[in-house]
Amino acid sequence: MNITDEQYLYAVKLKNKTHPFPCALYDKNGSYFFVNRAFEVCFGVKSEQVLGKSILSLESNVNDFVAVIDAQNKHVMNTKEHLYSLNIVPTTSGTEAFYVSKRPLINALDEVVGVDVSMFNTGFIFSLFSSFNDPRMYQEQGNMPSGPQGLCDCFTPLQETYAYFIMCGFSNDAISTILNKSIKTVENNMSRLFDKAQLCYSPYINSRREFRDYLLRNKITNLSPAGTMETFIKTLTTVPSNLAEAESEVMSQFFAT
Repeated sequence: MNITDEQYLYAVKLKNKTHPFPCALYDKNGSYFFVNRAFEVCFGVKSEQVLGKSILSLESNVNDFVAVIDAQNKHVMNTKEHLYSLNIVPTTSGTEAFYVSKRPLINALDEVVGVDVSMFNTGFIFSLFSSFNDPRMYQEQGNMPSGPQGLCDCFTPLQETYAYFIMCGFSNDAISTILNKSIKTVENNMSRLFDKAQLCYSPYINSRREFRDYLLRNKITNLSPAGTMETFIKTLTTVPSNLAEAESEVMSQFFAT
């Protein structure tokens, strides 16, 4: 059964409507098709203010960053690539960090009909990661770490990404959404990770908790969230002063070379 582009966007809208994290949909013209309640609260806007409008024409607390956001959206639409970036943006509750997933929506004719945006708050992740690498957490144990270690070389970059997500407490559902992979794929990758951990570290690692506890006890906390997505991780620190800046300069803030 073929569905129209609008039906496709509507189906994704239903999927995102009740998510607790900010979600948005852009249509093929770069205009907002949908924002959920979490997005409204986070950025201080109402659906009726944004639907059918381009981000370039809106007045909001992300005005300083619209050039970069627009460049990201165009990159996803032009390349059909899934963009995964780290953005620091102002919200109604202050400056917050988000992992932002931008996924192209491609119809049966292999045309991009929109962009599916999901934003995962990283405040908890940063706090957790900081505590992992704080020497004071080891004082009660009577020993001081020589410094946080990384995984041994037998682990792949993808497995390091999964290890990082385990340390952050992400569920398989959350990982599936972030990586745009099926639950079955995530479960299989988790199983391979535990097999590798048993081979390289301890035969008693059979679960997330046992793996996490082992990493903490052995101070193996210097993990990268990027993994195989390393080229898509960037932090927003500055933006061009106006839209007349070359797009390559805009994009350079978000893509590693």
